[in-house]
Amino acid sequence: GYWHWYGSLTTPPCTETVSWNLLKKTATVCQRQIDRLKEALAATQNGIAFNNRVVQPLYSRVVVETDSFMPAPPPAPSAPPTASWYYANEGASEADAAVQEETWGAAAPLCNLGLEQSPIDIVTADVVETQLPVISTHFSATTEYVKNTGHGFQLFETAPQVFTLNEDNTTMAIDGTDKGYSEIGTQRYNFYQVHWHTPSENTIDGKSFALEAHFVHQFADPDLVGGYNRLAVIGLLYELGECNPLLDEFWSTFPVESGVSNYTGDHIELNDVIANELSKGYYHWDGSLTTPPCTETVKWNLLKTPQTVCQRQVDTLKAALAATQKGVSINNRVVQPMNGRIVTSNVASAGAAPSPSAPLTGGGAAAPGDNGDNGDDDPSDIEIAILALVIALLLGVLLLVAMAATLIKRTSNLHKGEAGTSARKVENVSTV
Repeated sequence: GYWHWYGSLTTPPCTETVSWNLLKKTATVCQRQIDRLKEALAATQNGIAFNNRVVQPLYSRVVVETDSFMPAPPPAPSAPPTASWYYANEGASEADAAVQEETWGAAAPLCNLGLEQSPIDIVTADVVETQLPVISTHFSATTEYVKNTGHGFQLFETAPQVFTLNEDNTTMAIDGTDKGYSEIGTQRYNFYQVHWHTPSENTIDGKSFALEAHFVHQFADPDLVGGYNRLAVIGLLYELGECNPLLDEFWSTFPVESGVSNYTGDHIELNDVIANELSKGYYHWDGSLTTPPCTETVKWNLLKTPQTVCQRQVDTLKAALAATQKGVSINNRVVQPMNGRIVTSNVASAGAAPSPSAPLTGGGAAAPGDNGDNGDDDPSDIEIAILALVIALLLGVLLLVAMAATLIKRTSNLHKGEAGTSARKVENVSTV
């Protein structure tokens, strides 16, 4: 058997998404053989006779254990699914776990065999609160068209470049362009696209939401473009309420059938969509794409604070889904097992916490002044401030007591000295 986890190279550039498999059974080596390697290392490393990196934090990763009777986990796929896949049977209004397992597994085996699949149900009682990295968005793309993928509404193509709409209604990438990026701590992720699911795919304490948006990113490394590795998603939930004003700017322009439609409205300022929600904190875990090929090692970041959406807006998406999915008016995958994974949550005053070292390419610094704080005092900060004040007062009292004790001691010694002097004077007088 062996232990399995997703990690990185142990030397620079420390590239992540490495599938690690450490055998449980050890081999033997003698001291002579070890000394042979140490001598060679010392000769090439200025006398340093070892070559191990120090152990790194796990964060929310999970190590799974296998035995000799279990097959090795399948590799993360790098190609699109090879067969049709469905959310449910024709005409259904709810997701069907059995249909998804059958058709998704045929399209991409990892959907059924993976151990870190998404979406999930976040059980808030089990969430570990910690200092997560600050997330800031820097989207810059201009919307020329909107797209119905056949499985939902989407803005922009899944690629780093900006695409333009030709006269024949085909799309074309514009070389040398980009759509902006998000910074997660000190790591930069290129923004690709945003799409919507109804009902929400992720749930909180078993509660489903009316809508969920996924802002899809990929780590800023040119070598990753075209594949599914090192993805990150910022998720935004919507609950039923007032109509969402930003969605209304473009929601009615999506085509009912699969394809694209020209967009001539005002600029869609996506940074403003989630700026307020980003300041309220988020949940983080390691998961997967929620559609085939279900690639894992996706960094999920689900905003805690939902926005509102009205039934009219939800019905618009449902009608389009039904038209392209044989009457199936939903596009959510059923929640997947956690398999020991941990969901973490940042405290309200979260700053950029240390994160695993970034590869040599694609790094970026956090935007000046953007610390993810909405200006509200966090209860834990107030308690810490009060405790610090109490400690300072106690120290002040102790200092005053010590000063008073010293003063009393000096006064006592002074009185004793004067008494001794007086006695000596009397003695001298009597002997004259």
